[in-house]
Amino acid sequence: MVLFVDSVTLVGPTASGKTAAALKIARMNRSVDIVSVDSMTVYREMNVGTAKPTALETEGISYNLLDVASVTEEFSLWDFLSLCKELDSNLHARGKRPLLVGGTALYLKAVLDDFTPPKRSLGMRSWLEQRLIDDKDSSRLHHLLSQLDPAGAQKIEVNNARRIVRALEVALATGRRFSSFGPGMDEISHTDRRIVGIKPPREVMRRRISERVFDQMDHGWLEEAEGLYQNRSSMSKTALQALGYKELFEHLAGAISLEEATERIIHRTWRFAKRQLAWFDRDPRIVWSENGDEAVELITEILLAARN
Repeated sequence: MVLFVDSVTLVGPTASGKTAAALKIARMNRSVDIVSVDSMTVYREMNVGTAKPTALETEGISYNLLDVASVTEEFSLWDFLSLCKELDSNLHARGKRPLLVGGTALYLKAVLDDFTPPKRSLGMRSWLEQRLIDDKDSSRLHHLLSQLDPAGAQKIEVNNARRIVRALEVALATGRRFSSFGPGMDEISHTDRRIVGIKPPREVMRRRISERVFDQMDHGWLEEAEGLYQNRSSMSKTALQALGYKELFEHLAGAISLEEATERIIHRTWRFAKRQLAWFDRDPRIVWSENGDEAVELITEILLAARN
């Protein structure tokens, strides 16, 4: 099913200014509804650490798919797509133009190109992860994968445990090779998608990431993490993947200082931003801008052209 056919999409790495640009566009174009394509702002209890726009910032603006799950829930791509299907029908009925905004590559790929990987098998995954612990490395599992899915194994490095486990999970649970599922992550199904990206110079990105982390700390991120830390055993695996919370939990456990936790968060966020950029750079549909203001101009032109 093709979702959000008449949408415009705004992408970019973390801390690039996507949210501010999207809010500006929505204020200028009342026919626009923002659709968040972010795997972590879905959680109601994670606000400061996920850089979620505040109620004041979104006042008078329709910003969809925020706060749709609790941190105790496993929230998957299929949950996201289910919400998107319902929202797509709603926006179409109201004559609204979707502005997709986010940096979660898998979610964007699923919406823009109908990419839907096979569903997870938690029981099989748990068994494979235990094997990984018992074996102490991923070489034996990679060998097993090479027997079940030779083509898939050739594309995965022997030390990439996460991808090996995922490929084996699919092969063992479905009886099909992971490499047989398609379209692949690099395949573009819809060339007519209108996508604008924000890609500041790298030195600007590094500075903005550092500044944002310190600003988040000043605005209560540690206190937010403390509230979650008390009940961390009930948090879902997906929620625990949110950037920065792991480091703050380590600080709250007394393992590292707050200064070290902050530096680790900055470093980890920068690495994540580089991976995002590497992913987006593979999509020839993206029209790049250096900052939010340029992105606003480009998207405004697209919206105006659609009206004429």
